[in-house]
Amino acid sequence: MTRTIQILFIGLVAALLASGCVSVQNLERQGIKAYTIKDYPKAAAKFQEASKQGSAVAQYHLAILYAKGQGVPQDEQKAAKLLAQAEQGGSDEAGLMLGLLMIHGKGVAKDPVAGVEKIRAAAEKGNDVAMFYLSQAYDQGIGVNKDEAQALVWLKKAKAAGYPVEDSRLAQ
Repeated sequence: MTRTIQILFIGLVAALLASGCVSVQNLERQGIKAYTIKDYPKAAAKFQEASKQGSAVAQYHLAILYAKGQGVPQDEQKAAKLLAQAEQGGSDEAGLMLGLLMIHGKGVAKDPVAGVEKIRAAAEKGNDVAMFYLSQAYDQGIGVNKDEAQALVWLKKAKAAGYPVEDSRLAQ
């Protein structure tokens, strides 16, 4: 009888864990759908709920809403905090966005060097947008020494990863 109770208990725990994951994913989808149809208050509510459960996806999207003031009051500091949480949860998009905020001093102290490092981390994970921004940092000498060779390397990587870089830009 004890063995049967253990098996039932393990099954119950697994079901509860699985339903929690599905619930978070469902909230994320509902938030994205609401955002797509520009129902920003509903999107914010869904992302807030999923964010409380630790969803890096929801934290990222909620940060975007706060940064833009869509469905919530605009609050760049709150956006930056949410991006930091999402980045720690594994979101390279959040790291990229946080890096951009750091470069410009929006919601966080201005720190181009640290901002570029966050962008580099996202680029090294394969994020094509981060690769493009890293190429721009090298091209303009923002947070790094100006280095046209590195700018070209990262621009080529961005294109190879799918970022829409025109060939004429690579020739420059």
